[in-house]
Amino acid sequence: MTPGENKSPGGSDMKRMKRPFQVRIFKVELSFAGTVPMDSIARVIRGQESDNYEKAIQVLDIILRQNSAKK
Repeated sequence: MTPGENKSPGGSDMKRMKRPFQVRIFKVELSFAGTVPMDSIARVIRGQESDNYEKAIQVLDIILRQNSAKK
């Protein structure tokens, strides 16, 4: 394969190589939102009622999203 040869469906490989690397800086602020007992999370997983079921579901959603984002 020679440089500039177009093997990808979306465009030239040279276009990707010429694009300069851009540094992006993000400012992130974290704040403590609350606690959810592990027992509440376990009950939701088992399908049982819990006083904090909405918070437990939110925690599980965040965990699952983080896990899939790492893959």
